[in-house]
This record gives sequence, C-alpha cells and structure tokens, in this order.
Amino acid sequence: MSIVSSGARIDADAELEAAMVLPGAHIGSGARIRNAIVAEKTVVPPHARIGYDTAADRSQFIVSKNGIVIVAASEHPNRALRGRPAASLERPIGRFR
Repeated sequence: MSIVSSGARIDADAELEAAMVLPGAHIGSGARIRNAIVAEKTVVPPHARIGYDTAADRSQFIVSKNGIVIVAASEHPNRALRGRPAASLERPIGRFR
C-alpha cells in the first residue's frame, strides 16, 4: 500500500509499491518506486528506479536499516532537479499498490 499526499504529482505509468510521497513531490512518468519515502518538493525523474537495488540506492540516498529509501530533494543526484518545485496536485494516473 502506498500513500500519496495532497499536493503531490504522479505522472503517467509511474508505479508505487509501499511508498509514501509527501506534499509537493513530483514522480516522473514511468518511474518505479518501492519501499521509499519521497520528501516534500522532491522531483523523481522519468523512468527512475528506486528501491530495487540497495547498493545503487545507498550510493544516492539514505537507506534505513530496514531497507527504506529516503529520497530528499537536497540529495538528488541530478543537480538540475534538486529542490525544483513540483506542480500542484493533478489527478493521479500512475499505478499504486
């Protein structure tokens, strides 16, 4: 089960599994996110994969002892996307589990 906060934007074909997306976050088209918390105003680029490869996740994000990935705007590897304001809530059209 995933939780998407009011004010978050989820683009087409994005998939969330056991994820929490906080206000102002933007999940790009085709992104796949599992066992993660996406912080406020964080932009996840299209087709990103988060929560599927622990070693790769640890190289970019904070990962808890339990394997939960914390994705925060200030930690995003792509400087162009760090802290970029996301658009206001639009009708979610991604798939959620």
